[in-house]
Amino acid sequence: MDRSLKRTLTGSLMLLLASFFWGSTFVAQSSAAEQLSPFSYLAARSFVGALALLAVILVRALIGAKRKKSSFRGEIAPLFDKKTLTGGLLCGIALAVASAFQQYGIHLGASAGDAGFLTAVYMFIVPLLGLVLYKRRVAPNVLLGAVITAVGLYFLCIRGQEEGGFGMGQLLILCCAFCYAVHIMVIDRFDRADPIVLSFIQFTVGGVLSLAAALLFEQPSPSLIARAWFPIVYAGVCSSAIAYTLQIAAQKRTPPALASVLMSTESVIALLSEWLCALTGIFGAPFALSFNQIFGCSLAFCGIVIAQLVFKKRKKG
Repeated sequence: MDRSLKRTLTGSLMLLLASFFWGSTFVAQSSAAEQLSPFSYLAARSFVGALALLAVILVRALIGAKRKKSSFRGEIAPLFDKKTLTGGLLCGIALAVASAFQQYGIHLGASAGDAGFLTAVYMFIVPLLGLVLYKRRVAPNVLLGAVITAVGLYFLCIRGQEEGGFGMGQLLILCCAFCYAVHIMVIDRFDRADPIVLSFIQFTVGGVLSLAAALLFEQPSPSLIARAWFPIVYAGVCSSAIAYTLQIAAQKRTPPALASVLMSTESVIALLSEWLCALTGIFGAPFALSFNQIFGCSLAFCGIVIAQLVFKKRKKG
């Protein structure tokens, strides 16, 4: 197998795993939203994610110092160079703003289906930004895969619901999609940075910004945060620390346009996770998947496969 193709496939698998964590976190996020206001929840999960990544960084530095017989400071200092700090700061701002738009979009009336579908619009914003900013063309099969995936997400998220209309909530979700697209492009720009360190910095920045907003616009309650510890820890460790670090590492191997298509499977996984948790009695009341939802999942899967096949053809040809 061609080396570059192998790198792309490895990155794709990492992004699909990240999407699994993001999608499965939907259930935990829904549980936490019943007890916490948006910025308080975002601050708590961001700091949990940052602490988990800090622990990994410190343990890795200790092991490295022991193996090389060097100082602990000598192992840590090079990781936090100026470029990595800049990338982490920009990623943290983009991610914090995107998350805030999404949370308040749902708060102002956007349904879960609206949020899932409109957030996935970043599949088209990413290649557009790449073309405008870097004159980077996108393979036709990737665009075709994005279109098919978007149609699938429409059937999955919109046709299966009774809600309709476009208001302020939906507009905020579109702003969220743009910020997620910017986040993907920033990661691509700083792809040589250490993934764990870059992710740690972005969640520290995101946590500080969310905490400041919570103190300004909400009334954070330590007791409510403690009561919602499980969904916060799950989201902080799995969705934040693990999934976003996988995204950063994967984008070293995967073009931004393809990465955005792969990450859109979050909506499919979110529905399936919610259905499975309800079926097993973990969270929510059991419900049946409609034809539109099953059809949407199938289309989204076909779109992902088509977006992937272009790389196999190009590398073998």
